[in-house]
Amino acid sequence: MGSVYTRIRKTDSWLFPGALIERAGLKGESEGVPSFLPSTPNYIVNESGKATFDEVTELMGYMKNESLKCMGVHLHREVLVWSDR
Repeated sequence: MGSVYTRIRKTDSWLFPGALIERAGLKGESEGVPSFLPSTPNYIVNESGKATFDEVTELMGYMKNESLKCMGVHLHREVLVWSDR
């Protein structure tokens, strides 16, 4: 799928989502079929080609919630989600 969240500008530095996700212990985690890419945790991959829209968006939400809970950082999506649901 690609990079999910944008880096976050702080006063004189950047917070990188992949590093935050890794610090939250999510590197390599999965939620059903889609998973975080182990080498770049800000990427979601669908290696089997069978992940559903709901599974991917659930994993994105899990990533966002865990980053907020563990690091106190609100991630901002880089991808646009188009849905009529």
